[in-house]
Amino acid sequence: MNQTDARFGRRVASLQEKLSEHGLDALLITHLPNIRYLSGFTGTAARLLVSKTECFLIVDFRYYVQAALEAPHCTQVQSHGAGFEEATVEAILLSEAREVGFESGYLSFWDHGRVEVGLPRGIRLVPSGGQTEELRIIKDAQEIECLRTAARITREAVADVLLDLKPGLTEAEVAARLEYRFRARSHDQASFDTLVSAGERSARVHARASGYVIARGEPVLIDCGASYRGYKADMSRTVSLGDPDRRFARVHGAVQEALERVLGAIRPGACLRRLDAIARDTLAEHGLAESFIHGLGHGVGLEVHEEPWLGPLEEGELRAGMVIAVEPAAYLADWGGVRLEDTVLVTETGCEVLTRLEGAPTIVGMLSWD
Repeated sequence: MNQTDARFGRRVASLQEKLSEHGLDALLITHLPNIRYLSGFTGTAARLLVSKTECFLIVDFRYYVQAALEAPHCTQVQSHGAGFEEATVEAILLSEAREVGFESGYLSFWDHGRVEVGLPRGIRLVPSGGQTEELRIIKDAQEIECLRTAARITREAVADVLLDLKPGLTEAEVAARLEYRFRARSHDQASFDTLVSAGERSARVHARASGYVIARGEPVLIDCGASYRGYKADMSRTVSLGDPDRRFARVHGAVQEALERVLGAIRPGACLRRLDAIARDTLAEHGLAESFIHGLGHGVGLEVHEEPWLGPLEEGELRAGMVIAVEPAAYLADWGGVRLEDTVLVTETGCEVLTRLEGAPTIVGMLSWD
């Protein structure tokens, strides 16, 4: 068994231990990031059944060859119909499982019914889920290197685009320039649809990049990330296009202070909701308490939003090996918004900021504009 197969084998073995804890003989996995984590399969359609002794990868004709190459440690079950229901029943019968959990957050009621009707008496489908996500929270060395690479590509692309940012570009043009660099450098797609919003539109938390023409003196918010071998980065920067007004300097400074205070508090054992409180308390000191309208952050990995969550109601603590995105912000509807976000690795002694952009400008502008 090569190192790649061994890594996936260890992950499957860890999940198999959890089956007994939950009184299950097998778990049917339908969430693609979980399938990729456990098998290495990167296709866009599949199911995975993990029993106490084996794992079965269910794919259709498009992925027969790919599945054999990417997941040789799995027994392949081929779907020959329009859906996966018959092949899923076949895999369950091959596993000899009686109590079969399924990811209730991802398997639709319709698909559940189509599987259940094909099972003989004595085999039960049991709502379950969350076991694989628990394993994914702590990243192994290979995952961390992928995340470091995704972050580096993101930093380099943002630095390039900021140098060329000027009045007259549309939000969509700026987003396209970033996504071109992501794909060219990582051979993978962006982590998510790149967000670029300028002027008053930057007060919209998730404004899609549009045909809005960026003007001089406006705040420009960029939220983006590259993906490398499926692992995501998440980074936000807000700059002023030319000389900023006093409000930009005040709001940007407050959000920057909130980010730095939170980064200084990140270490194993740090309380998730306390980190959120640090950001809110800092913004409150600047009269911006009501302008921070979402949670402080989230985990990052095979998904750009995954566990753990950082917010005012979240229980739990950070652990070494977690990778999180920290994104304090302030949004003022009549002016615009500032969001600063970094992807951060929790280390044994503190943290490593993967998307830190040294010397990044706050004010973007060249005399050549004139």
